[in-house]
Amino acid sequence: MERAAEVVERISPKRSHSGSAVRVAGDGAAGAADDVAEDAQRSRDRLRAFVGLSLGATLLVLTLFLAPRTLESWPNAAVAVTACVAVALSGRYPVAGACVEAVAFAMVWLTPDITISLSSMSMFLVTSMVIWSGRRAVIFVATPWYLASVVAVNATSAADQEELVKGSLVWLAFEMIFVLIGELLLRQRLANVKLEERRRAELAAQRRAIARELHDTAVYSATMVVMRAEAAKLRKGVDPQLAEDLEFIARTGRAATADLRHMLELLRATDSLDAAFEADVATRFTIRDKPPAEAIDEQIGKVRAAGLKVQAAVDGDVS
Repeated sequence: MERAAEVVERISPKRSHSGSAVRVAGDGAAGAADDVAEDAQRSRDRLRAFVGLSLGATLLVLTLFLAPRTLESWPNAAVAVTACVAVALSGRYPVAGACVEAVAFAMVWLTPDITISLSSMSMFLVTSMVIWSGRRAVIFVATPWYLASVVAVNATSAADQEELVKGSLVWLAFEMIFVLIGELLLRQRLANVKLEERRRAELAAQRRAIARELHDTAVYSATMVVMRAEAAKLRKGVDPQLAEDLEFIARTGRAATADLRHMLELLRATDSLDAAFEADVATRFTIRDKPPAEAIDEQIGKVRAAGLKVQAAVDGDVS
């Protein structure tokens, strides 16, 4: 019984260090997952910022070429530039862009003729950009101000009430169209995020399934080899050379079992696929973190321990 207990104790791997490794790997996985999520969000923000800057620059160029009279007076030029700046800001800073657009409409009353120029198209562009960023509440507050400003300005130049109503309805229709465009862009973005999350969840499930299969097959088989080798050593009258070979088989099997279990623990600890995508293969699946020269010497020692003669030469720096 004492010898059997000794066999079981020798077969069972020590888990204190591996448990610490798993906790460290889990913390690293969570941190890497957060980093990946932040990188993805920054990429989306950069895309919207680029689109906003491009639209703002395009609107400014169109204003210069199609409505050059806008720049004949400083107030008109200030309104046009402010409206284009609002579009440019709305991609990266949607709330600031909406506020600047509101200021641009207020500045219209400072112009000599109190008219809305081509740059007023910025209202529609800002609306789409802000909704695309997910700030619907900002547009719900800003849109009434935009439309009220348009109606008030058109009232100063409309020939009669019917013309004022028709013009206001046209502005409202265009605003709703760009609200729809922004909503479609936002839903597409959210759908892409959900699809990516679902894909990563499925891959994580596959990783867990692979870990379970390896545990139920490879680890179990290696454990059985160790147990049979240890049991064979306990028989009476075993040849010393055979006992030495059995000891080598058992020792190698225990090391293989420990390595397999350590790898399985790493697989479970990095169930977050964000972390798995970020970490390179060598970092995720290296069993022990050793310098290359030391690892080479260790493998040579293992082969020599098996009774084989080994000659090794290292050419170059492997550190």
